[in-house]
Amino acid sequence: MGKVSIDQTVYPQQKVDVVVKKDSEVWAIEAKAGGNIFDALSRAATLRTSPDVDEVFLAIPKSMFNDDIGYFSGNLQVGLILVSENGIEIPARYGRADMRMYVTTSLPQEVSAASTFNLGLTVLNTGQKALLKTRGMIVEAFPFKIHTGTSPILELGDLFPGRSANGFLIIETFPNAKPQIYPLLVKVESYRAPPYRTVVNANMA
Repeated sequence: MGKVSIDQTVYPQQKVDVVVKKDSEVWAIEAKAGGNIFDALSRAATLRTSPDVDEVFLAIPKSMFNDDIGYFSGNLQVGLILVSENGIEIPARYGRADMRMYVTTSLPQEVSAASTFNLGLTVLNTGQKALLKTRGMIVEAFPFKIHTGTSPILELGDLFPGRSANGFLIIETFPNAKPQIYPLLVKVESYRAPPYRTVVNANMA
């Protein structure tokens, strides 16, 4: 079954009835013994945006289950745990909500040796989970480095689904760079999300 914790808090400061941790997976389980099951499903669905949680379930008495509940839980992608005297049933699981970002970059058409330029970054959260502590950076390689005295990290903060943020890094070019096109590796990181990498080409005039 894994490690079971009661009344745990997950991002963003949301209490969960039961959290089960097994291997690398984290399940958030809310329990509802009576009342409005649809309200409970709606509340449970908000947990799917938390990067601390892999799967979300609502545990209810099997006697309360009906087709409307089944349809609504499927639409919200909240799994159901049906509890009865005979044990528990899990009729459907919906897996981890995806974490995705769309990243665009901008830089001048031409850059010069022994100078600086701004590398613009825009990050859009196109997934279903919050992107926390999002930040952009470059991997320094000839003829580019972060401009002396400026931050090597572009802090973009927390991005909820559908939200975006932008900013720029100040890049310094080496004085001995010859006129040609050079690659620049750009990386964006976020808590528990796979890093995004792209290579942009800078035209050294």
